[in-house]
Amino acid sequence: MSWIKNKFGDKVFESISKLAEDVVADDDLHKTRYNICNDCDKLNKMKFCNECGCYMPVKSKFKIFNCPLQKW
Repeated sequence: MSWIKNKFGDKVFESISKLAEDVVADDDLHKTRYNICNDCDKLNKMKFCNECGCYMPVKSKFKIFNCPLQKW
């Protein structure tokens, strides 16, 4: 993301970095969430949730989303 800093400056870079921290789960949280999904009977072979219809490898990566069954 250094190209953002070079093109737009420190303030924009800091704002985008903070947004990323608030929205994107770190690797440990993502793995924990996705492991819960993998153990769930609602996850189909294509890795979509039959409850919400989302593609769980992606949905579980974002802090702003949650499990419709409240498992995470």
